[in-house]
Formats: sequence, structure tokens, C-alpha cells
Amino acid sequence: MLTRVLHIESVFMVKSKKRADGQISEKVSKHYRLWHDRLILEIQRALPQEGYIVQHTENLVGLFTCVFVRKALVPSLKDVAITTVKRGMNGMYGNKGAIVARFVVEDSAICFINCHLAAGQGHKRARNQDLSAILEEKSVFTASGNVLGYVGGGDGSMISDHEVCFVRKLNQTAPKEKC
Repeated sequence: MLTRVLHIESVFMVKSKKRADGQISEKVSKHYRLWHDRLILEIQRALPQEGYIVQHTENLVGLFTCVFVRKALVPSLKDVAITTVKRGMNGMYGNKGAIVARFVVEDSAICFINCHLAAGQGHKRARNQDLSAILEEKSVFTASGNVLGYVGGGDGSMISDHEVCFVRKLNQTAPKEKC
């Protein structure tokens, strides 16, 4: 039922760098602007009758997310938010971490998590610790007044408060050196 009503594409960019009129600020790098424009073009080309808009964009070092929502669905969205969780150098830098986007549609709380974690077999423990810390973060979002859409009586401030969560991880492997 939900997939019939809601069509979303996820990629990445920063809310604070987006103007109120929907245009991206000059602070956003050319690389992310090109991705943003290309994504909009491809959504319009693939789904010309649907009418999608960019609801949110956010970026973190190496990550860029765009959340597209069908225009007809926008009035039914509540508690729309996007944020970042930094995990690099004990939470000081965004070279590792996640972009987390959420909203409530009808009575379902939906959360998208785009992670950039340590690569390679030797960093499995660090990767698992970072993902665990991201998922258990106490105040990813500010608490919502709408408790109807959240799981277990949560207030929407934690990832685990959301009924449906999508996790995408990126961990690049360094090229192997030739002997």
C-alpha cells in the first residue's frame, strides 16, 4: 500500500545551503550542484506525469542526499527534517557519519539513513561501532509534538522511533597495491 502512494528517491546535500525559493546556495560545491540538477532532470524525464519536488537536500563529506516527493503528497507530510551525525575523529568531523532524513506520511514515520563508514576488513569493528552509535543517537532530531506516527510512544527524536527505516552505507575500499 505504502509503495503505491509514496515514491521517493534518495541521494545527498545540505538544508542550510538551500534557499527558501528551492534554489541551491552558491556555497554548495559545483559537484553537488551538478548532481542536484542531474537528479531533477532524470526524475522529470523518467516520471514526467508524476510531478516530483525536492523536499530536502543535505551533504556531508563524501555524501549527498536529495529526497524527492510527489507534489500531491506534500500536504500530507508532517515532521519533515534532515540532519547529519558526524562520527569521524570521535564525532568531531564529518568524514565518517550519516545523513538522516525523516517525515511522517499519513500515520507512518519514515526515516532514511545514508552512511559513510570505514572501509576494509580491518575496520569492521569501527564500522559496526559507528553504525551502532548512529542508530542509537539519543537526539538525532528535535522532539516532535506528533506522537501518533512514531513507534513505541517515541517522540521522533531517535531513529528507532520511526516505523520504516532505510539504511544505505558507503564504505570505499582502497585500491590494492601491486607487488
